[in-house]
Amino acid sequence: MRDPFFFYKENKFLDKKTLTNYSQATERQDNEAPFFQKETKERLKLILNSKKINWFFLILFLGLMILGGRIFFLQFIKGAPYQKMAEENRIRIQTISSNRGVIFDRFGKLLARNVPSFSLFFTPADLPKEKKQLDKLIIQTAKIINQDPNDLKKLISNSKSYSFEPILIQENLSYEQIILLKINPLAGINLIEQTKRQYLTGLASHILGYLGKIDPEEKKQNPEYLLTDYIGKTGLEFFYEQTLRGISGKKQIEVNSLGKEERIIIQKPSQTGNSLILSLDLELQEKITQSLLDALKKVKSSTFAKASVDKPAAGGEKAVAIALDPRSGKILAMVSLPSFDNNFFTQNVSQENYQKLIDDPNKPFLNRAISGKYPPGSTIKLIMALAGLEENIINQNTIIYDKGVIGIPHQYDPKITYYFHGWQRSGLGPMNVIKAIARSSDIFFYTLGGGYKDFKGLGIEKVVEYFKKFNLDNLSGIDLPNETKGFIPTSEWKEKNKNEQWYLGDTYHLSIGQGDLLVTPLQVALWTEMIANKGTIYQPQIVDKIVDSKGYLIQENSPKIIRENFIKIKNIELVQKGMMEAVESGETKLFANLPIKIAGKTGTAQNFGNKNSNAWVTIYAPAENPEIVLTILIEEGGWGSLVAVPPAKEILEWWANKRSVKFKIK
Repeated sequence: MRDPFFFYKENKFLDKKTLTNYSQATERQDNEAPFFQKETKERLKLILNSKKINWFFLILFLGLMILGGRIFFLQFIKGAPYQKMAEENRIRIQTISSNRGVIFDRFGKLLARNVPSFSLFFTPADLPKEKKQLDKLIIQTAKIINQDPNDLKKLISNSKSYSFEPILIQENLSYEQIILLKINPLAGINLIEQTKRQYLTGLASHILGYLGKIDPEEKKQNPEYLLTDYIGKTGLEFFYEQTLRGISGKKQIEVNSLGKEERIIIQKPSQTGNSLILSLDLELQEKITQSLLDALKKVKSSTFAKASVDKPAAGGEKAVAIALDPRSGKILAMVSLPSFDNNFFTQNVSQENYQKLIDDPNKPFLNRAISGKYPPGSTIKLIMALAGLEENIINQNTIIYDKGVIGIPHQYDPKITYYFHGWQRSGLGPMNVIKAIARSSDIFFYTLGGGYKDFKGLGIEKVVEYFKKFNLDNLSGIDLPNETKGFIPTSEWKEKNKNEQWYLGDTYHLSIGQGDLLVTPLQVALWTEMIANKGTIYQPQIVDKIVDSKGYLIQENSPKIIRENFIKIKNIELVQKGMMEAVESGETKLFANLPIKIAGKTGTAQNFGNKNSNAWVTIYAPAENPEIVLTILIEEGGWGSLVAVPPAKEILEWWANKRSVKFKIK
């Protein structure tokens, strides 16, 4: 029998004639072939039917056309985008975070630095797509970092699976965790070396501030930042954020199938941020802090001893002190108690612990030096004396007799008399301006401010005018965030907000630093500075110099003047005499036995409600050639001369031995 496929073997073309001859030949052999061969022949006839052959080639041709078209589309139309996607899967660009500039005190002591830290991130696009593999990876990762797998699973499920942006899992990994992750590489899970901020003293937290994770609102204002970046939240870290941050770099890397870096293709290094050299004296800061803490302990123990059912114990918790150089306005120390440890924020802080600090009634985050507002008490008498001298209401020889009380008849009913007492009910006797400052005569300054009988006082308008000249209703412009300005009450304000007219008694209260008048401790230090240097209010500054990472000077902050020459020097000198006499025979005589001469003024400011008075003292030294102004406030401490003066004496004694005599300030 002939082979039915010989046409294919001999490469004969299967035309119609050939197929017909072949069909006839096979029919002749039908009787000789078995039954199954006959059936096979019939099938072959169907297969070799010419119409079906044509359809076969047509379908084949169309298929090849479609395939070729698809190849053309993918290669030439979509080739570039798909090639880019493939390259992005293999080649990526990563940001290199810059090292933050460091912070020094005035003598080069390091206050804030950077230390190495490892953080764990995941890249959503590199994670396994198969659910079982992903679940296994989550369990492995969670076990290494001691985290609940469900929390990690939730974090991953909330991410965009196609994203190549790393998402933080955990910061500050331990050495053991780093080793485990190094020897057990996991797909899409990456260790990234970063730096974290470390503060080398907990005594300057309000000044230095701290860093925190950038929030969405901050990201809008700083689009060049990544969502994983940290940014200054308070203090100098916030105020000098752009100076300290530096410039990020970039590197192009090739990754493997697990998303791990294989090699660096090209790299642009980051630039370290500039560093700050402060005018702050860390040793002075430490001394002031310790002296205030000791004073608060004494206040607390004495207050609790006096506590009763109807008058609860108070005080002993809050205090503030500012030391500055009156020749330039440079801040030498600034302490606000209670404080907080800014290293707390370099760890993985829980929301619960953070909320405890927020809810603390003593407000540890509040920098009382620049943000706290208080009645100034008798410290305001320094401004009142200068105002009276400038307006020729008084002079060196003006005598006002302090009988301990002033009686003011009701303007409509003479049977009613309002009495305004001095702190010494029996009276202090005849007072000129020098003695009035030294003995802190309330009666003298009542009369100077509002007048009495035939003596015409300044009046509320002039009092407000001079308070404004001393910048009490404006910010000082210190290089720290969240400064507040003082508040000066006026007759217009009272009528609008209290629906009451302004009375003579209001002027009396204002003249001794009571009533609605509020100032910050920094403002008290600034008007003391102006008296110390005889006429200039400087803008206070914390940062003295800015240097680059190699120590080369970038910027030096020279003194900036807010106001000068607005009070006659002869009048300032009279007030200085009053402050010096206060040390010799008045309210601050505790300073008399110090090795340097002091000029100062105390204040005792009443609080609203059932609270002890706030204790003030503001001083400068040496009196002949001032190098330091020191202002102290102890909240609810009581009398300024009894509570605020003792810690001030300790501080100035330290200053005299450590700085003013043996080590002149630069």
